[in-house]
Parts: sequence; structure tokens; C-alpha cells
Amino acid sequence: MTPGQRTLLGGFIFQLFDKTLTLESSYIMIPLEQLGHMTFNPVAAYLYPKVGPTVLIIVGSTIALGGIFASSFAQSFQTFAALYGVFYGLGIGISYMAPLMCGWEHYPHRKGLVSGIVIGGFGFGSFVFDIISTFLVNPHDEPPSIQVQTGETVQLYFDKDISSKAPDMLRKLVVIWIALVLLSLILVRRSADLDKMKQENQQLKNKKIDYLQSLKSQRFLCMWIMLFLSMFYGMFMANAFKSLGVKNNLDDITLTIAGSIGSIMNGGSRIFWPIQQDKSSFEWVRYLISNQHLQVYKIILVTQLLTSTTLYFIAHNKILYIIWVAVSFFCLGGQFTIFPTACVHYFGLEIGPKVYAILFTAIGSSSLMGYFIGKYFLQIFGYEFFFALSAMMTLTSLLILMLVFQRLRQGDCSKGDEIMEAKQAQTKKVQGNTRDSEQGGNFQVLSEGHDD
Repeated sequence: MTPGQRTLLGGFIFQLFDKTLTLESSYIMIPLEQLGHMTFNPVAAYLYPKVGPTVLIIVGSTIALGGIFASSFAQSFQTFAALYGVFYGLGIGISYMAPLMCGWEHYPHRKGLVSGIVIGGFGFGSFVFDIISTFLVNPHDEPPSIQVQTGETVQLYFDKDISSKAPDMLRKLVVIWIALVLLSLILVRRSADLDKMKQENQQLKNKKIDYLQSLKSQRFLCMWIMLFLSMFYGMFMANAFKSLGVKNNLDDITLTIAGSIGSIMNGGSRIFWPIQQDKSSFEWVRYLISNQHLQVYKIILVTQLLTSTTLYFIAHNKILYIIWVAVSFFCLGGQFTIFPTACVHYFGLEIGPKVYAILFTAIGSSSLMGYFIGKYFLQIFGYEFFFALSAMMTLTSLLILMLVFQRLRQGDCSKGDEIMEAKQAQTKKVQGNTRDSEQGGNFQVLSEGHDD
């Protein structure tokens, strides 16, 4: 759900459901979506090798779009939130992994770029469909005309003439999305070298690389904690940048520009950061810190730490606020794409997507925590508390990255990590044999897929 859609639906639920509801009431759909998404991601990753991308896209899209279409007929906010939030989250959770895993099969040596393009579509989609939604329901770009005092801030809502068009807007959007789904069914196909890939992966199974052992490894645990901590700031800002701007007396045009540029930076960063991963030969993925290669995640954390500690103090300045929000979204988008690529290249193509599906729960959990803390504690402690908490969480993630992973790099590994080391050694051996037996040595084992 885009920021523009949330504002529109805030007026929609205010006008048609219950005038005691506010814009913040619509935010409950975000954790509902995340809950469904992170619950069914592992299911999709498990089913993909068995049923392929087509079935997952059809089932997931049917559930998601069916829920949105049904929500347009809802007569209460509870029904609307359940249909839109829950069913959309379930559907996305089922279909989310299909294009990623399919792309990794086709381009085993460019997993970062594939992750960036696929996941970047989610970021750019927010920007594109924000414009389309506005055109469908408010083609003359009339400003919100209803002011409602909520705590220290004043919420702006569209009047009934505009907000009453929201149900029809949702139905038209569903038709557009159905057309895009049909196009994806035509374009998405599994790799023609699938049988060959299975044979190569089978060579590694002799080492008994186990999915559950991978989840027990200290490296996975650290990755989960780091992602949970570092995502909090970006997820919080995605919801709060507008209300913070209103609190600092920034006009609606400034906030609209900040949101639009933020959406572009969010989508663009999901392509930019993974390309840097590809250029670093993925050596950083093994340890996530390296003195010899680009330290992608570390750069994001340092940038986010500086942004989160200073944004509150510059929020009154229009230009600086737009820049800080853009940088915040730039860091947020990068984290969405860095970790799926890391999981595939560290744990292999067969296990990596399943590991990432579990790792994604860190994002959903961070989003849920941000929502409930914002709902129940923002009015009590204020924005200063949130930015201080965000900075502390980002700093903790950075310290784990620099100190704990450094210790693991030096050999203090759990059983799960030892299995991963054995997997990498076996991969190098298989790659060496492959180069000797194949003319030109022109392919590598898919399960590790290093850049040349």
C-alpha cells in the first residue's frame, strides 16, 4: 500500500465506515500484510521446486487480488482490513519468491542484479501506482479539505465526493493487476538447464547439507538479528515521515515531494546495492565484512546511523528534510535486496531461498514492532524517543556485524557453520573438476555461483 493510497483510504474509512477512525487506523493493514507475507514465504520457497513459478503466481495472485476486490464491497472497517490486509499478505507471501527463484536459476552468476530488478519492482510499483490511484479517484488533483485534530497533529482527509470513489478505484486497479499477472505467466519460465542444475546440486548433497542446520548456524542467527534491528528505522519512517513533517509545519507539497522522491530512491536502491554486491564478487557475503571488497551492508548501516541521529534536528528545513527522507528510503530499499542474495550465495540455490524465507520474518517482526510501538507510545514519548531507539538499534546491528561476524570469521563457528564451510570446500572441488572436464571451463556449480 503506497503512502498516497493510505491517505486516500484514510479518508475512505473516515467517511464511509466510522468517523472516529483516523489515518493511523489504516496502518493496521501494514502489519497484517507483513504477517501474512512472512508466514507464507517459507511455504512458497518449499513448494517452488515441486510446482514451479506458474502455480505459485496463479495461486498467490488469485488470493491477493481476490481479497482486494472483495474489500471494495466491505461495509465495515474490520471486514475491509481483513480482506485487504490479510488476504493481500497471504497472496504476496505465496507469489513473492517465484520470480526471485526463477531469475536466480536463469542467471546464477548475477543473483544480485536479479534480486534488485525483481524486488525493485515493489519499490517502483509504489511510485507508479500512487500516480495511477490518484488519477483514477482524483483526476483534478483536488487537495484534502477536511481537517481532523489528532493529538498534536492535524490530519487532512478527502471529502466524501472523492473518498467514495475509492472502492471503484480498487476494482479498476485489480483489473490492471490481473493483466500484469497474465503477462507474467507468459514471460516467467524455468531454466532449460534445470536437469543439469539438479545433477550439479546432487553432488553437494553427499555432504549432508541440512536446511535445519543452516537455520541453527550462528551466522543465520546474527543475520536475523541484524536485519530485525536495522529495518526498524526505515519501516518506521515509511509510516511516520508525513506526520513528522506536519508536526514541524512543513506544507503538503513538500511532504508529497519527499514521499515521491523517497519512493524512487526506495526502488532505485534495490537495484543499485545488489549491483555493488555483484561487483564485489560476493566475497562479502561469506563474512559480511571484508577488508578487500566493497562493504555494502556496513555502508548502509553507517549511512542510516548518521541519518537517524540527525533527522529530527533538521526536520524543520524543507530541503534538508526531503534529502534525509530520500536517504532513509535509499537505505531501506537496499536492505530488502542484500539479504536474499546473501542467503542464496552463502547457503546455495537449493537451500538459500528457504533460508531467506525464514529470514524475512525479521522484516515482518520489525514492522510489527514499529507499528505497535508507534500506536501506543508515540504520543507518550514523542519522536525523539523513536529516533533514539532507531539509532541504538542500527548501532547494535553495526556492532554485531563488525564484532560477532569477525569472531565467526576467525573460526568460532557452530555446527551449522561448519557444514557451510564443508559445502564451500566441496563446491570449489566440484568447480575445479568441472573446469578440467569441460572445454573452456565455462560454467560453475549453481549452488555457489561466484562472479568471474
